[in-house]
Amino acid sequence: MVRSGWFLLKQVSRIMQSSWIRIIAFLILSYLLAGCSGKGGAKVSGSVLLDGQPLADAQVRFDPKDDSTLGVHVATTDSEGKFTLKGDRNIPIKPGPYVVTVNKMVVQEDTQKGGPPGKGPRVDMAPTAYRTRDRTPLKADIQPGDNTLPPFELKGSKKG
Repeated sequence: MVRSGWFLLKQVSRIMQSSWIRIIAFLILSYLLAGCSGKGGAKVSGSVLLDGQPLADAQVRFDPKDDSTLGVHVATTDSEGKFTLKGDRNIPIKPGPYVVTVNKMVVQEDTQKGGPPGKGPRVDMAPTAYRTRDRTPLKADIQPGDNTLPPFELKGSKKG
């Protein structure tokens, strides 16, 4: 009788362990799926060109046109001038109309004073017309889901 009791206890222990493993696996899977449920709002991708050439390392800012509850969203272009905005559960990209500004800050070398490299003044290399929400002609109407925007084509000198 003692042996069968011990055997029964061992079987119950194994069942409990496998149940806990299933519960933990279920909770982890549920958490991961909740993160992919699309609660991050819209996804936006596009590119920025300056005089027909990709504008690398530029900041692309989406400001709500009228409704401030849409929030402000910022992306940086890669070496090919491409960017992607992807919200998350904390800061989703909400559909609606946005005003788009572009800035590209670089350190201007101070050649006259002979200072150390990278210590000169910061200069915005994007054309002036695209730098502020009051002046920019760039707009984007973000829809739910994936949005692939046409390229933002900037014209003009790099310095304003």
